[in-house]
Amino acid sequence: MKYKWCSEIKQYNYKSKVILANTVNGKWVRISKELADNIEKMICEDISIDQIEFENQNDKVFFHELLNSLSDLEIINDVNKDEVLQNKIASVELTERCNLKCIHCCMNAQNNILSTVDMSYEKMIQVLDKIIDWNPKSMMLSGGEPMLRRDFFALAEYIREKYRGHVILSTNGLLINEKNVELD
Repeated sequence: MKYKWCSEIKQYNYKSKVILANTVNGKWVRISKELADNIEKMICEDISIDQIEFENQNDKVFFHELLNSLSDLEIINDVNKDEVLQNKIASVELTERCNLKCIHCCMNAQNNILSTVDMSYEKMIQVLDKIIDWNPKSMMLSGGEPMLRRDFFALAEYIREKYRGHVILSTNGLLINEKNVELD
């Protein structure tokens, strides 16, 4: 099997180590400079692992497992396989309102706590349906403070029924209480 570097790979050298990082998925690995150089040579010279001579079988097994791990991390790819960049995360701003006035916050939410400018439930469902169709690995519900929406739990229930990915709730946590802490 022949390999190529995945797109969006960055290489960082530090002393005798190399960090190979996929800037799209955030996965990375630290290996020796010698191993990184051997992988680079194999890729540049278009050599398959079967064409490499190893001193012993253990070295061949190790190198093969390393290449499989790098492939799993999406750092290298089989040259015959098309690279598919999966939609990683969608961030959904449920509201601009917030129950805090944090000086460091980039949202101008502090004056909007009583505002009723939130998107209607029906419109929000339309937005969520489009995101669910996009099929990201993760969906982040944010705001302001997303739990300020009166229909927050109805939206969360809708997402749970329709979406199979990972849901992240970006909240300040002040509205989590004994009644709602067990809801998923």
